[in-house]
Amino acid sequence: MRPVQIDLCTLTEDLLPLYADDLLSPATRQLLEQHAAACPACRERLRAAGIQHPPPAPTDLPRVERPARAFFRRLSRLLYAGLAAVVALLVATGSLGYVAGRQSLHDRQRIPQRVAGAEELARQAIPGWDRATAHGLVMDVGVTERIPRTDAAITVEKAWFSSRQVYVLYTVTAPEDRYWFPVEALLRDDNPDRILDDGRTPWNRLADWGGVSPEGFHSVLIFNRVEPYPGRSRLRLVLRQWMRLDPRSGPQHLGTDNTFWEDLEILLPWNEAYLAEPPPEVIPWRHQHTWLGRTLALDALEVGVGETRLTGTISLPAGERDPRLYATLVIGNQELEGGYYALEPAGEPGRYRFTLSYDGPDRWPAPVELRLHAIDFVTDQVLEWPVNWAKYREPAPADDRPMDPEDQVSLPFYDSELVSTHADDSGVAIEQRTPKRKAPYVKSSLHMGGRGIPPDLGPGFEIVNDDGEVMTNLGGFGGLVYEGPDGKDVRERVAAMWWDELPESFRRSERLIVRYVHPSATLVLDETWTLPVRE
Repeated sequence: MRPVQIDLCTLTEDLLPLYADDLLSPATRQLLEQHAAACPACRERLRAAGIQHPPPAPTDLPRVERPARAFFRRLSRLLYAGLAAVVALLVATGSLGYVAGRQSLHDRQRIPQRVAGAEELARQAIPGWDRATAHGLVMDVGVTERIPRTDAAITVEKAWFSSRQVYVLYTVTAPEDRYWFPVEALLRDDNPDRILDDGRTPWNRLADWGGVSPEGFHSVLIFNRVEPYPGRSRLRLVLRQWMRLDPRSGPQHLGTDNTFWEDLEILLPWNEAYLAEPPPEVIPWRHQHTWLGRTLALDALEVGVGETRLTGTISLPAGERDPRLYATLVIGNQELEGGYYALEPAGEPGRYRFTLSYDGPDRWPAPVELRLHAIDFVTDQVLEWPVNWAKYREPAPADDRPMDPEDQVSLPFYDSELVSTHADDSGVAIEQRTPKRKAPYVKSSLHMGGRGIPPDLGPGFEIVNDDGEVMTNLGGFGGLVYEGPDGKDVRERVAAMWWDELPESFRRSERLIVRYVHPSATLVLDETWTLPVRE
């Protein structure tokens, strides 16, 4: 089995929003906090985020927090036992990939491109920049300051306060290309107790968001939109965390010599007129279709300078709820990046109204395509896997401990099978098997982790012992497993994990039941809808 190599500094950076919103499993939270205890940069990153921890759990509920070394030992035992293939570890909502054994695309995306200057970088990276410039929405700043502790300087070139995000274009100059750049920043006004937003340079994607020219290194700080506020005359841009950059290999994010924290404040002029984008053009888009009893009906497309919105309804059959549409919006051959997704009930049961937000396009009017990928939804079902716990509760003599064939339980769930495949003293792994088929079809959408702590129980895993006691505060991780000689046999597996924190009443049970409450599913789509627009 190849070792799973994870850059914990990058993991902390990427999971910070989920950590701040308390959306991580207890095991993941513990992993980040224990890494931060030994890493000054990540410790300051968590501190500077101003994260307020939730109240402690009731003492009579079992906790699942484990040291990092135990996490990796048990994760490899349960999730990747016996697999001789490249493993992509998906940590939190399937959005992150850490690939073992080779340089990943994730690494290559950090190397900045060659550009002619800051303006070219802005036109290539920031959606709608040319249209915003034409409407007079891009503000010239032109303020230069020395970066603390270095011989480099930063110039804030321009800023655009769009209806969706704030973009701050900057240039760093340094002798012999010894660049430092701001990883994290704050937007404030004159109220010292009010932070408008915290933003960052997308340093993991400098191939798109960074550029090097004879003038220096160019990139963009991105914040959420600024709301109007009476009497505000200026904003304070506080550049906080700094990272060294090698223009040939990208950000040097490992090691204490390559990053530091020190505030540098730059004043930005402010006027509410900066938010005065032209009203969006609203184009009716009356198109709908039903697949396997589930209906998507579009309503309209609203195209603005800084934001594009798609509205419509989704209808689901009884026993399904909370749909989420996944679709790529393409305007004039430009794929627009999606943002927030809003959902609300729309009258009759099973019908929901949605708003899906995207960036504004570079060119408009232009042909429109909507590439439909999937509709996720939550079900009211409950799935149960009995486990012959008396056989598996003792520590395993080896890392590879699949269940005996007679103990594995396969449950049908839409067009997938969910099979209990591995068990040991710290948890049980469930594998999703979905035969390859042509869309549309409905497959399981496994989500790792437990149900949380009462009274905030959500969808997820729980376990039940012989006495009927229920444990809901579980950890868990999920991953894609690539098997076979060509790596094309791809399976998804999650682990419902209790680590070493299993109460004695559970540990002495002869049998446990692993229960998946309100499992999610995905309607897989592969269609493209077009909206003819006269250019």
